[in-house]
Amino acid sequence: MRSLAILLLAAASSAAAQSSLDLGDRRLDVIDDPIQIVFRAPAAMDRIRAAIETSRGWAAVPQGPGRWELTRDEAGRHQAKVALLCDTASCSIQYLDSMNLMYRGRQQSGSPLRAVHKTYNTWVRDLAKSLAGAIGGASVIYGYAPLADAEAIPFIDSAGRKAYLDWLGKPKPRAFAIGLNGAWGWSAPIEATYLSTRLDVVGRAMERCERRGEGSCSLYAVDERVVWEPR
Repeated sequence: MRSLAILLLAAASSAAAQSSLDLGDRRLDVIDDPIQIVFRAPAAMDRIRAAIETSRGWAAVPQGPGRWELTRDEAGRHQAKVALLCDTASCSIQYLDSMNLMYRGRQQSGSPLRAVHKTYNTWVRDLAKSLAGAIGGASVIYGYAPLADAEAIPFIDSAGRKAYLDWLGKPKPRAFAIGLNGAWGWSAPIEATYLSTRLDVVGRAMERCERRGEGSCSLYAVDERVVWEPR
């Protein structure tokens, strides 16, 4: 009996360690878009411009005041193109186009998600960190909002925000969904309840939210990432 209990706990640990998302290809990840670079104090546009124009690996083309189009090309085989929008308070990196980076839109258990080759995320994360370092006094936010910022979640009330903070303490895989009418729902492994089967936390969170949300729910966060996109 003791051996069986150990095996069951090991299986539970293995199931919890698996990713919540099956994107159809291990090379894919949910796209980091947008990426925000927020300055702690107003930054001079000349300093921002200099940091952009010297970004390693990226070719920058001005598109108007505070706007650039940046392209990264690797030997003509892989390419990423992003828009960079800046003012004295922040910059935003937004996906425009790519070549041979497997970009695609898909449905994940009823919730739309955009996926891309992990290389794209590496490139834009490195770009954001480089710009933040060159400009100085800046923090980088991946996606709509920082994962821990419950106050940034739209629509939901204080009870939903408390549930979200509780959810942040749950083991992975985990998912949190929100609805236009203030509905919310979450899912995560609970002790040894889920053992040998893969837990569809996205589907379960969406189902719980949809019951309250009358079909208006979207995935807000999964594991360590906010994936919600304003419509």
